[in-house]
Amino acid sequence: TPSNLVNILRQSIILGLIAIGQSIVVLTGGMDMSVAMVARVVALVVATLFAANNSDSGLILPLVVLGVGIGVLLGGLNGLLITRTDANPFIITFGIANILRGVNLAIATTPIRGIPETYLTIYTTKIGMVQINVIIMGLIWFTAWLFTSRTRLGRGLYAVGGSERIAQLSAIRVNRTLISAYIFSAFFASLAGLFALSRTGVGDPIAAEGMDFQSIVAVAVG
Repeated sequence: TPSNLVNILRQSIILGLIAIGQSIVVLTGGMDMSVAMVARVVALVVATLFAANNSDSGLILPLVVLGVGIGVLLGGLNGLLITRTDANPFIITFGIANILRGVNLAIATTPIRGIPETYLTIYTTKIGMVQINVIIMGLIWFTAWLFTSRTRLGRGLYAVGGSERIAQLSAIRVNRTLISAYIFSAFFASLAGLFALSRTGVGDPIAAEGMDFQSIVAVAVG
C-alpha cells in the first residue's frame, strides 16, 4: 500500500544517508568503517547537551550545526591519517571506530532523554501523506548523484579509485580528493545520527549498530 511504501522509505533513511557517504569513499577505492560510530557520537553529544539544557528548543539549530561539525572534523581526521600515513583505509577507519566506541561509552551507557518535542517533528512532519524527511532524502540522493556524475571533484573520485598514479598524472589532487571523500562520508553519517535522534527521541548508546557493514553491502548491491 502507499502508506506502507512510505513507511519503508522512512525506515531506510538512516542506512540510506550512511550509504551515500560510504559510496563516495568506495568510489576512491577505500571504505569507511567508522560511519556507525560517527553517527552514534553525534547523536549522543547532541542528546547530552539537550538534556543538560532542559530540552531547550532554541538550541536545535546550534546543536545540529555542532553535530555536523563534529562529523566533518572526524572525517577530516580519517582523511588526513590515510593520506599522511599511506595506511590501508580499513585499518585507519576501523581504529578510529574503536576509539569512538570508547568515547561513546564514556558519554553514556543508558539512553539519554530530554529531546525537545520540536526536534522530533523532523521525523513526523508530513506534506499530504508523505513525510517531509522522505522528500528531503530524495533530494539528497539526487544531489549526491549530480555531485558524483557532473562535478569535477565527483569525477575525480572515480579517477582516484581507478588509479591514484594516473589520477595524479592527470593533474588531480589525489590527497585532497581522498580527504574530501572521508569528510563527505562522516558528514552523511552525522546527518544519520541526527535523524536517528529525531526518530527514537532518545540518545541511544547502541544507535547505528552494524551500519558500517550494512552500508558497504548497500553500496555493493547498489
